[in-house]
Amino acid sequence: MRPWQIAGIILSAVLIIIVTVFCIQLGRLGMLPNKYRNLIWVILAALSVCILALQLRHSRAIGSKVVAVILAVIMLVGLIYITKALSALGSVTDVSVQYYSIGVYVQTDDPAESITDASGYTFGILTSLDRDNTDECLDAIVAEQGVALTAVEYESVVDLATALLSGDVQAIVMNSSYLSALSEASSDGDISEELGQFSDETKVIYEYTVERTIERVVSGIAATTEDGTEAYTGSDGVYSISEDPFIVYISGNDTSGTLASTGRSDVNILAVVNPSTRRILLVNTPRDYYVTLAFTGGSKDKLTHAGIYGVDVSMQALEDLYDISIQYYVRMNFPGFEEIIDALGGVSVYSEYAFTSTHGGYTFTVGYNDVNGAQALAFVRERYSFTEGDRQRGKNQMAMIEAVIDKALSSAILTNYMDVMNAASAAFATNMTQSEISSLVQWQLATGGSWTVDSTAVTGSDSTGTVYSMGSTNVYRMLPDDDSVAAAVELINEVLEGN
Repeated sequence: MRPWQIAGIILSAVLIIIVTVFCIQLGRLGMLPNKYRNLIWVILAALSVCILALQLRHSRAIGSKVVAVILAVIMLVGLIYITKALSALGSVTDVSVQYYSIGVYVQTDDPAESITDASGYTFGILTSLDRDNTDECLDAIVAEQGVALTAVEYESVVDLATALLSGDVQAIVMNSSYLSALSEASSDGDISEELGQFSDETKVIYEYTVERTIERVVSGIAATTEDGTEAYTGSDGVYSISEDPFIVYISGNDTSGTLASTGRSDVNILAVVNPSTRRILLVNTPRDYYVTLAFTGGSKDKLTHAGIYGVDVSMQALEDLYDISIQYYVRMNFPGFEEIIDALGGVSVYSEYAFTSTHGGYTFTVGYNDVNGAQALAFVRERYSFTEGDRQRGKNQMAMIEAVIDKALSSAILTNYMDVMNAASAAFATNMTQSEISSLVQWQLATGGSWTVDSTAVTGSDSTGTVYSMGSTNVYRMLPDDDSVAAAVELINEVLEGN
């Protein structure tokens, strides 16, 4: 066999291998409608066979070799894109764990630098708040470090932090998510400025991470059977995310840690989706809404504090408020949000008011504003510039979601594909499975058509009083307006029922 012929066969074999891997990965991705995917497979198979035949019959033909190289390069580029998409989907989907960061805090000038230096210290702990996680941390300290512990219990986070700063105890054990709650209460004038600067006045000498499974990982539409149990089925008995309505809880977490880390939920938006009618309803619930936390036996707290105890607690609070079942959640933290906006090349968001943001000092005008990631984050975080405060912030957050949807459905998703995939890998975490997301995308590509996006927000009255997470300390909270909640429930049911 001549060298030209051998080279042609080798080139054809390499091409066939690349095409085969490409087709396998394309099938794994599952986003292309079957008719398009099968057509691509047939065309690629036919081209590969033709090129191989030409190499065998006309071993000196340059044209077929050039075509083979070009096709191989195209397939390799496509393979990179598909692999990136699979990697991104794998990292953000089917997330069923969450992490609680528990720290041992001492005053900044304390000589202790590690937990072993704290031998003989008196530790302050919370009596009941987040006690399971605290106890696990204490057990770990004793088991791993061999430190003997003397503990004093305090009823509230404020009392616990005060005890450390006043020197009543030498160290405290506390969920790190409470730090932002202290800072917020101080900025609102509910507690002292000193407590608001707790992070600056203390240091962490030991960190322990508690990992827990999110029990409420479900798919499908909730329906109550005759025996009172819940079954998850679609309209024809088999649930399909591209046919049956569903609700997604969108949570904006204020933690700077991993997406699976618990923290206050500053964004609390329900996306009620009905694929059959191509309608999406965004429902904003103010972060300070006074809601019931089911795991406490009926105690109430700000909705934002529910996130300290887990995304499942936030979901349950909203389910109880609106008498609905939430099938999915999507969690996003502030750094991830900023990266997504930048990856999309910025978005155009509508502002009802002209204002200058507290964070960053960015200026926004009435109408559409082209914003980058940092500006977008400032836009959705702002509340002090508005008379309605958090109510307007919720409206701005929904406006930003609409802006992101518009940009994601444009050609920007293709031109900035790699950047978007990289950002998505670090920006989102959801209990949706990869196959569910792929099925939804496949259905959209197959059927086409635009979506109608509407939004609404519940409101309430300003109030000061106690909440579960802050003990006897009076803090700002928003008492739900029953009429606005009832109106939101009516709209939610309209979308779910396809009216």
